[in-house]
Amino acid sequence: MILILYGIWSYTDRSSWEQTPDSRLKRIESFGKNLKKGNLLGIQPWMYPIDYSNEINFSKKIQSYLEEASKKGYINPKTIVVFPEYLGTWLVVAGEKTSVVKSNKLEDSMRTLILSNPVSFIFNFSKHKERIKSETHF
Repeated sequence: MILILYGIWSYTDRSSWEQTPDSRLKRIESFGKNLKKGNLLGIQPWMYPIDYSNEINFSKKIQSYLEEASKKGYINPKTIVVFPEYLGTWLVVAGEKTSVVKSNKLEDSMRTLILSNPVSFIFNFSKHKERIKSETHF
């Protein structure tokens, strides 16, 4: 009975709501001249936890920045767009419980994430420990 209740708790209240992204550009810098030979566009998006709650919100947020840059004339067929390296790291919470996304403390979010996915956590944790052991024995 306890396992059934745990299973129900684990799979209920998963975040799937969609939100209109907030893509206000706070700062824009332009260097050089537009020679129509291509350009490099760096975007540092301001992300909120809700943006990582599901793939749709994340995609909408990124798309909103690209659309805003396009409206301002920064994107053409020869444009290379660059985002921060770890921008997608927090997609690990996509589809997780709403409390994971809405929590004000990282510790609380991580605890709920682990408790609602114990098999995955134990598997990946043990795999990581094995990898560390193999890397330290050269």
